[in-house]
Amino acid sequence: MVHEQAGRQKWMRIILGVSLALNLFLVAFWGGQMLRSQPPVPSGDDPLARILAVAEANLPPSDAKIFRETLLKEKPRYAQTVEKLIQARQEMLKQVSADPFDPAATLTALNATQTAWTEFMDAIGRPLVDAVGVVSPEGRRRVVADQKAKGIMRVP
Repeated sequence: MVHEQAGRQKWMRIILGVSLALNLFLVAFWGGQMLRSQPPVPSGDDPLARILAVAEANLPPSDAKIFRETLLKEKPRYAQTVEKLIQARQEMLKQVSADPFDPAATLTALNATQTAWTEFMDAIGRPLVDAVGVVSPEGRRRVVADQKAKGIMRVP
């Protein structure tokens, strides 16, 4: 009986030790998630949502607010091009994953996506430059550093 109780105590110590280690890991993991400095940036088809998310993730709150306000003030100017680009990207992805694969349809979808991207950049260019212009120099440097670190902004 004494031997059985000693064995049970040994297993209880092991189980408690493992439980404690697991709980410490989970608390550290959860704490790390809560303390992340940047919210995730959406990776979907909407380029405007991505632009705004990058700004909000990297800019001081006051800069992010004025950036958003300045950019969205001109939304009627580029809203249609955003929708057109989203639709073109979705069609391109649909063609790329189609079975059977149709090279001609995929090329057409790719060309439509490139055209939609050019139209979007033409339409949003001035409002984007205006929005960047109201951001502090430090805020602009932070966005550039973030984009370089992620390999998004490449320097030749």
